[in-house]
Amino acid sequence: MQTNSTVLGLVLAASIVGSTASAQTLSTERLASGLTRPVWAGSPANDERIFVIEQRGVIRIIDAGGTLLTTPFLDIDTLVGGGTFNGDERGLLGLAFHPDFEFNGKFFVCYYNNSDQTVVSQFTLTSANVANPASELRFLTFNQPFSNHNGGCLQFGPDGYLYIGTGDGGSGNDPGCRAQNKLNPLGKILRYDVDNVVPTGPLTGQAAIPASNPFVGDPAYLPEIYHLGLRNPWRFSFDRLTGAQYIGDVGQNAREEVSAALPTVGGLNFGWRVAEGSLNNGLGSCSSATTPAFGSPQYTAPIWEYSHSFGFSVTGGYVYRGCAIPGIASNYIVADYGSGSFWQFRWNGTAPVAFNNATQNITSDLAPGGGLNINTPASLGEDGRGELLICDYSGGEVFRIIPQPPTLPAQCSPLIARFSRLSITDGGTTYLDIDATAANAGNIFFMVGTTSGTTPGTTLAGGGVLPINIDAYTLAILASPGVPPLTNNFGVLGTNGRTTARFTIPPGVLDPSFVGKTVHHAYVVLDLVGNVTLASNAVSTRLEP
Repeated sequence: MQTNSTVLGLVLAASIVGSTASAQTLSTERLASGLTRPVWAGSPANDERIFVIEQRGVIRIIDAGGTLLTTPFLDIDTLVGGGTFNGDERGLLGLAFHPDFEFNGKFFVCYYNNSDQTVVSQFTLTSANVANPASELRFLTFNQPFSNHNGGCLQFGPDGYLYIGTGDGGSGNDPGCRAQNKLNPLGKILRYDVDNVVPTGPLTGQAAIPASNPFVGDPAYLPEIYHLGLRNPWRFSFDRLTGAQYIGDVGQNAREEVSAALPTVGGLNFGWRVAEGSLNNGLGSCSSATTPAFGSPQYTAPIWEYSHSFGFSVTGGYVYRGCAIPGIASNYIVADYGSGSFWQFRWNGTAPVAFNNATQNITSDLAPGGGLNINTPASLGEDGRGELLICDYSGGEVFRIIPQPPTLPAQCSPLIARFSRLSITDGGTTYLDIDATAANAGNIFFMVGTTSGTTPGTTLAGGGVLPINIDAYTLAILASPGVPPLTNNFGVLGTNGRTTARFTIPPGVLDPSFVGKTVHHAYVVLDLVGNVTLASNAVSTRLEP
């Protein structure tokens, strides 16, 4: 699917207020200690728990009350290779929850096994807090020539596909030119459709490759490649408001870099090993006949970089989209593992919009105090509400970024759409996070909407106004939930009054005449006697080719 990058750049710029990023004083609170080399922490949307990866092959849970549970969520220590792991780049490295995790219990991990291979597997639950290690379904395995530069980050994109970051295979200066080898999975971002994993037969565990991947049909490329030319994309993320992708790529001897891609833009070559950030690193083992020279327009430059006088191992972060710290909304928070430093900036789709020198570096702001330190930030993450987490690898701790002075978290909007563009060719899903508060626990929620444009709303008999009209599309969903062409779910809110709902368009069921139309939708919550207790803000999903 091709999308006008200029328009998307304007969308990104519109999310920024003013020409420079605003500042807010920050701090951190420690959520857990006593962990063994934590390398990632995060949560499914709207989940009060926090899941933490220990590099040795264990995933643990910090429960809603702040207790680090003794029983692991998943223990695959026997499958994971890496010896003592102390400073080693092997081990259990990545975790991603299926966008429908609340409903299907599926999640995905990336680990380095005992045969010097990277493995990406799906697991399912035994119970809410315990996964079934025997449920493993492997769908990707490839060899690692060296023990370092393994990548391992997993993220679901706004399109519902799973993105996998792979390092260049290790050693130094990519001796095999693997990052530029178009038929090698190393030094890449790969993209798969894990909703179509073959469960049985000779192709067991193979995931489908989306037809919209940029190199599908080109015999010169592996079809699963989405981006190439990366050294070690240890941590990358998607801005859940705009869909833009941010990649922290660990450098060689001179530069650490953050690269980015506008939503739906694939096929970018970030230049390694020829380029290290903005510097010429030379062709090395790469063939001049097949590899563009330094300065080639085929290479995409980083949006931000720094020299090794500031740090030597970038930890890619997240754009802040939480509720508790409005002063840093839209800011990208990034760290350096080697120096323990933190920075923030904004990207407007073309260039970073930086703070002034006095406020760009936020390392001292995030020092937790009380004798605590964050010395080795191995990863940032997002909790279920979008608040930012930090894993301190050597300290065995997980922290959350909070405002200073500390304040109670602001109430999130009752409905937040994580992305708002869908392809009628590929189909797709917009995930809608509903926060109706615990007072609505047990109440029924359902969608209202229209495809005919923004409408003034419907006045309710008991007072109040729904944000948009209940039209034939809404009535069809209520009469036959889950039936194409516009499928959706409605149900009962859980004990915390929150849920993740889905607006889904299956592939190819809409006529091409729908391209350019906009679906406007909101959610209504009814109590057990039919009174409207919440009518959410409306969001829009634009239909594209």
